[in-house]
Amino acid sequence: MADTPVSIIEAQAAGVPVLTTDVGGVRDVVIDKETGFLVGDFEAEEYAKSLLDLVENKEIRDKMSQNGWNHVKDKFHYERLCADMEDLYKSLLAKKRR
Repeated sequence: MADTPVSIIEAQAAGVPVLTTDVGGVRDVVIDKETGFLVGDFEAEEYAKSLLDLVENKEIRDKMSQNGWNHVKDKFHYERLCADMEDLYKSLLAKKRR
């Protein structure tokens, strides 16, 4: 099982577009070209091009900033995670009562 890159979740929550290699659990956290750029491992030219796109294009940065916040809010926000845990506990209690 791949580790969840918490720093990437935190960056998106802070409205920071992400540029990262596509390793481990990153693909579960970043939506390529929507919340950031996923670059193949050892793809230095692709990484440099993506970095230049972020530096030179405010529209891309702004779009990815907003998309990143919306993505982590919907998928990783503590209220969502607490609701999921509550639902799990209720379903387990319901099974126990049967």
